[in-house]
Amino acid sequence: MAQPLLDNIAAFDLSMLLPQGIPTLEATLTKNYTRPDNIFASTDIADRLLTCDTAPALRPPCTDHLPISLSLDVTPHPARETPRRNFREVDWEDFRTCLKGNIDSRMLGHGELTTLEQFNVVLKNLSDAISETIKATVPLSRPPPFTKRWWSQDLAKSRRAVQRLARVSYKHRNTHDHPSHAEYRKIRNRYGDEIKSAKQDHWEAWLESADPDSIWTINRFTAAGPSDGSRPRVPSLKDGNAPAAEENEAKSGILYRAFFPPPGPPPSLPATHRYPKLAFHFSPITDEQIAAAVKRLKELKVPGPDEASNEVYKHCIDLLLLHLGRLFRATFTLNTYPSEWKISNTAALRKPGRPDYAVAKAYRPIALLNCIGKILSACVADVLVYESETHGLLARNHFGGRPGRCSTDSLHLLVKTVKDAWRRGQVVSILFLDIKAAFPSANLERLFHNMRSRGIPKEIVNWLRQRLTGRHTRILFDDFKSALFEIINGIDQGCPLSVILYEFYNSDLFEIAYRIPHSFALGYIDDAAIIATGKDYIETHEILRRYMDEEGGAMTWSNEHQSEFSLDKFGLLNMSAMSPDLGPSLQLQTANIQPLEAHKFLGVTIDRRLRFHQQVAGALAKGFAWVQQFRRLARTSGGIPFSHMRRLYLSIAVPRILYAADVFLVPLRNVPGRKSTYGSVGAIKKLARVQRQATLLIMGAMRTTASDVLEAHANLLPFALLIDKHCHRAAVHLCTLPPSHPLHVHVKKASARYIKHHRSPLHELLETYQLDPDKTETISPIRYSPSWSPSFQVSVADSKDSALKEEARWAEKHGIRVYSDGSDIDSGVGAAAVLYRGDRANPKVLRFYLGKSSEHTVYEAEVVGFILGVKLIHSEFVVYSASCAGDNKASVRATRLRRPAPSHYLLDVLHRDVDLLIRKHKIGKSALTVRWVPGHKDVEGNERADLEAKKAARGDPSPLAMLPKSLQSPLPLSSSKLRQSHLECLKSKAATAWKGSERGHAFSRIDPSLPSPKFEKLVADLPRRHASLLIQLRTGHAPLNVHLHRIKCSPTKLCPACNGRPESVQHFLLSCPSYRRQRDVLTQELGRPARSLAKLLTSPRAVKPLFRYIHATGRFSTVFNHLNTFDKCRHARA
Repeated sequence: MAQPLLDNIAAFDLSMLLPQGIPTLEATLTKNYTRPDNIFASTDIADRLLTCDTAPALRPPCTDHLPISLSLDVTPHPARETPRRNFREVDWEDFRTCLKGNIDSRMLGHGELTTLEQFNVVLKNLSDAISETIKATVPLSRPPPFTKRWWSQDLAKSRRAVQRLARVSYKHRNTHDHPSHAEYRKIRNRYGDEIKSAKQDHWEAWLESADPDSIWTINRFTAAGPSDGSRPRVPSLKDGNAPAAEENEAKSGILYRAFFPPPGPPPSLPATHRYPKLAFHFSPITDEQIAAAVKRLKELKVPGPDEASNEVYKHCIDLLLLHLGRLFRATFTLNTYPSEWKISNTAALRKPGRPDYAVAKAYRPIALLNCIGKILSACVADVLVYESETHGLLARNHFGGRPGRCSTDSLHLLVKTVKDAWRRGQVVSILFLDIKAAFPSANLERLFHNMRSRGIPKEIVNWLRQRLTGRHTRILFDDFKSALFEIINGIDQGCPLSVILYEFYNSDLFEIAYRIPHSFALGYIDDAAIIATGKDYIETHEILRRYMDEEGGAMTWSNEHQSEFSLDKFGLLNMSAMSPDLGPSLQLQTANIQPLEAHKFLGVTIDRRLRFHQQVAGALAKGFAWVQQFRRLARTSGGIPFSHMRRLYLSIAVPRILYAADVFLVPLRNVPGRKSTYGSVGAIKKLARVQRQATLLIMGAMRTTASDVLEAHANLLPFALLIDKHCHRAAVHLCTLPPSHPLHVHVKKASARYIKHHRSPLHELLETYQLDPDKTETISPIRYSPSWSPSFQVSVADSKDSALKEEARWAEKHGIRVYSDGSDIDSGVGAAAVLYRGDRANPKVLRFYLGKSSEHTVYEAEVVGFILGVKLIHSEFVVYSASCAGDNKASVRATRLRRPAPSHYLLDVLHRDVDLLIRKHKIGKSALTVRWVPGHKDVEGNERADLEAKKAARGDPSPLAMLPKSLQSPLPLSSSKLRQSHLECLKSKAATAWKGSERGHAFSRIDPSLPSPKFEKLVADLPRRHASLLIQLRTGHAPLNVHLHRIKCSPTKLCPACNGRPESVQHFLLSCPSYRRQRDVLTQELGRPARSLAKLLTSPRAVKPLFRYIHATGRFSTVFNHLNTFDKCRHARA
C-alpha cells in the first residue's frame, strides 16, 4: 500500500515538511500518540516554508486527529470587490431634489438637437448630473461580516475555554490519568453541541420571521440545492487541447471566444438587390413611448457600466423625460449612437445542470447594458413588435416573444398536426433542430438585409447599424472584471431588442416549409421543429431531406446566416398510430439522425405515441424534488409560517408541475353512458401524490391525516380540480385567439365537432368545457402603436377629497357632465349613463343590459357606461367641453392603455366613438375629460347613474334604436368572467364533495365553514409550532395515545396522566382530571367557551389561552416546547 506513495515522492521530488517526532493522532481508547499524518511538498513550496507544527489548541470536536498548522511565505493577491451602490436604501425625495438641482445648474435647454456638438454636450451634462446625484445620495453597500451569522458572544467564550483546556491537555499528554483530559473532552463535546444548537436556532429564527418579501430569498437559497455556502467560482477552463487556463485574464479570453464567436466571411448579398416597398413609415419616438418603456423597467436589477439602476429613471422620469426624448430622437436625425452606450458588461452565468463547468459552453452570457441605451432599445423594440404584427412581417408559425402567443400554443399546434395526420391514416416524422450560439453568431449584415427585405424602413435599419457596430464589453465572473473586448458580431442577449431582431433573422428558416408540400415548421425563438406528413416514413424522410439539403433549404440558410447547426443535438421522432418500432434513421448529407423514443421540446417531453408518460414522470419528479428541497423549511415544530408555505407551493411548485398540463393531461369528467371517469385518471392520481406531500408540509400535520382534510384546511382545490382550473384557463385563452394566430382555424374546427378517433388536446378541452370561440371575446395581439395616446384627457385624483373638489369645479362650469356606472345585481349586469347640462331640469339617460352575471363583469359595464356617455354627448347640438365621470378607477385608467387585455374591444369602441365625436363637433383633445369620481359620496350624478345601472341590470334597458350601433347586438362572453365563474364552480364542487363526505360531515361539528380561508386567518399570527399542533388537534391525528395506539406507536390508548380513560383530544382538553387546575385557569380566561371543543379549536379569542393551557400541562413539551410564548422569533440571538 505504501509503494505508490513512495513512487510519487521519488517521481516529484517531494520532501516531508512536518518535523520528525511530532505526533498527529491521539488514540481514542488507549490515549497513545502516534504519527499517521504527514505533509509532503515539492521543492518550490518547501522553499517557502515558515513553520509546520501541530496546533492542539485548534483541535475541533469529534476527532482524534490533531490539526497541523502550516505557514508559507506566499504573498496573497486578494480580489477586491468593488463596492456597489445600494439603491434599496435611497431617500428618493432627496435624490429627486439633488437631481433637479444638478440638471437646472447645467442649462440643458429645451429644443430638439440639430448638431452632433449639441447632442454630445446635452448627453455629457445629463450623464454627469445623474452620476453626481448617485454619488451624493446613494449609499455604498456595506460588505457582509466575515463571521458566521449564527455566531454569538457565548460561543466565543466557549471557544476560548476549549482552546485553553486543549493547551493544558496537550501539555499533560504523557500523563494519561490527568484530570485535564476528561475535562477537555467534556468541554469540547459541549462546545460542539452549542455550535449545532446555535446554527439550528438561527436558521429557525430566520424562517419563522419570514415575511411576504423575504420568502423569495428563502426560496432562492433552497432552490439552489446543497452547497458549501460560498459563491460559485469559475474553475480552470479548458480550451481544446491547450493547457487549462488558470489566470482570470486567460479565462476571460476563453469565455469571450465562446460567447462571441468570430464572424465568418461577409455574406454574399446581391449588390443591386431591390428591396420591397416599405411596410410602414418611420415616426420619431415620442415622450409617451419613453415614459411607457420606463414604467415597464424591472426594479432592483444589476446596473450596467453607467451604474445607474432602473430605479433612477422610474422615480425621476418626469425630470428626465424632456431631455431623454431630445437625445433619443437625435440618434435618428443625426444618425449617431454614443460610444458610451455601446459599452456593456457581460456576466458569465452557469447553465444549470451541466456535467462539467470547466468548459466555456457551460456558461451563458447576459448583457448588462447602459440604462439610457436600454430604454431607447425598448422603445425601438416596441415599434418593431407593433409593426411586425400589424403587417405580418414575421413567419406565421414563429411563436416566441410575440404578443398573444405562448410556448404551449406551439405545442398544441404540433400535437394537433400529428393527430390530424393519424386520422388520415398517415405517419409523421418530426425533426427538432438546434443552432449553436444562436444569438452571438448572428451576422449583422445579413440581419440588416433580412429586415430591409421585409419592409423595415431604412431609418430604423441604419439606426440598428449604428447601435450594433463598434460595441465593446467586459466579461464579469467571480470578483473579476476583464479588459474591454470588441463585439464584432451577434445580438446582445439581455437587450430588449434581442428577441424581435432574432425573429427577423431566422424567419426565413421557418418559411422554407411554405414551398415544400406536406411540410410544416414551427418554433419558439431559436427552437425549431420541422414536421413532415406522408403515407410512410420513406415519404416523410424525403420531405425532411428536401427541407434540410436541397438548394435554398435549411443547410443553405445555415451557411448564408453563419448559424451552424448542432447536428449531434438534432432529434428525430417517427410517429405512427400503429407502428411498434422507432422507425428508420434519417440520412442527411452531413449526418445520420437516429430516431428517438421521446424528445424534449419547449420543456415538454414528446414521445412518438403522444402518450406523454415520460412527461408525467418528469412532472412528478419535479414535484417531489420541490417537496424534498422545501421540507427543511417547514417542520412540525418550526419553520416558515403556514401562509407563506402555501404561497410558495401555489406560485412555484404548481406552475412547475402543471406547465403545459393542457397539452399532456385530459381533465376528468363524467360522460353519459360511460361508467368510469373519462380523462387522464392514472396520471392525475400520480401527480396528486405531490399535493398530498405538499399539504402535509404546509400544514405540519401527521402523515396519517387524510388528504381531503388537509386540502380543506389549506383552502386548496383537490388536485383533479386544480388541473381542471388550469385546463379551463388554457381553453378560454384558445377561444380568444384572433384570426392571425396559427391556432385560430384549428380551434374553430375542434369546437365544431367532437371527433371519435385521435382527438387532440384542443378537442378534449373544448368538449369538456363546452366553449364556443364564436361567442367569446377576441383578444388581439396588438391594439395601438407605441406613439398612440387617447383623444381625451384622463384624470384620476390622488384621493377622494381631491376628486370631490374636482367634481365641484366641473359643477360650477355649467357645461356638459356625464356620469356613468355599472352594476351587477340580481344575476344581471347593466350599465347606464346620465347627462347633465347647465340648469336642465331632467338629465338624459341611457341604459344597457350586458347579460348574465356568469358571463360579464362589472368592469365591462363600467366601460360600456363610458360608451353610453359618449353617445349622449354626441347627441347634443353644441359641445364645447364635457366630462365623463365613473366611480371605477380601473376602468378610467384603462382608457389610456394601448396593450391588449380582456374586454379591450369595448375600449376600442370607446376610442372610435370619441374620434367620431371630435370630428362631428370639431373639438380638440382637451375638450373631453374622462375622470374618476368617488362612489357613494352623495354626488348627485353618480348616485343617479348607480340607480339607472341597477335598472339596466334587472333587465330594463333603453330602446335599441337609442343605443350606439356597437351595442345593438349581444356582447361576446367575457374571458375574465368565464374564468371567474368556472373557479367559483370548482370551489362549489370541492365544498359539496367535502360536506358530503364522511370526514366532512364529522368536521361540521367543529368547523362548518370548511373549506375556506378561515383556518389560515386563525393561525396567521401564530408561530408554526402552534399552527401545526392546532391542525393536529382539530383532525384528531395528534400525538395523543388514542391516535398513537391506532398507528401502533403506543402500547396503550389510556391517558398517561390519569390512567383512567382513553387519551383523545376531547379527554385531553375537556375532561382529564389530572389537568383540572390548568383547566380552571383556562375557564377563568374564556368562560363557557372553555367547555366547548369547537370553540377552543376555532375561535380566535380562544387560541392563545388554549396554548397556555397546553403548555401548562406539559403534554407536548418534548416536541413543541415553549407553547406559552407566541413570538415567531423566539430563537433570535442578541
